Amino acid sequence: SLAYTGSWKDDSARDAAEGLRRACHLNSAACLLKLERWQEAEMACGMVLREDPGNVKALFRRGRALIELQEYREAEKSLRKTVELDRKSKEAAQLLAKAKQLLRAELEQSRKMLSRMAQGITKSEEEEEVAAQAAAAASADLPPPAPPTAPPPAEAESAEDDSIGGSGLVLLGVSAAIIALGGVLFMRWRGAGA
Repeated sequence: SLAYTGSWKDDSARDAAEGLRRACHLNSAACLLKLERWQEAEMACGMVLREDPGNVKALFRRGRALIELQEYREAEKSLRKTVELDRKSKEAAQLLAKAKQLLRAELEQSRKMLSRMAQGITKSEEEEEVAAQAAAAASADLPPPAPPTAPPPAEAESAEDDSIGGSGLVLLGVSAAIIALGGVLFMRWRGAGA
């Protein structure tokens, strides 16, 4: 079997068998892409890349499958390496541009969602504070506090360049904010149940 070539004593036969195995996986990946079986295509490419990390066809096909799986960061890495190894491939360069565009859109959507979440928490905290002040004022016969004013609109962000290099920091910040939000929500839930 071509899957178990490690114990073969003839080096040239083993090398030929491993090359044939990689070709089979690459052909399988091409067929799976045509059938829109993205996960299986990505796995077939992964088998080739374990043996030959610089295989341009496997990198390209993996990038294409990952875009369809909406794993844009990994797709961008795979396609970037494809373009580095084969600078003449216009198709790889176009697919890399598409992966970058989709990754930027995903990051922007995450930023907007995080902003809405943060505004919701701030608004809830302000409402709780106003309610607490109103209760304290009612018991002390003071006029109720004025409702909080809306925060000023966010300033326009500076234009971003074409690189995705800072996106790791953005995702790290988004992740930290989501974790903090989860902690706040948990503490509120725990406080409400007590």
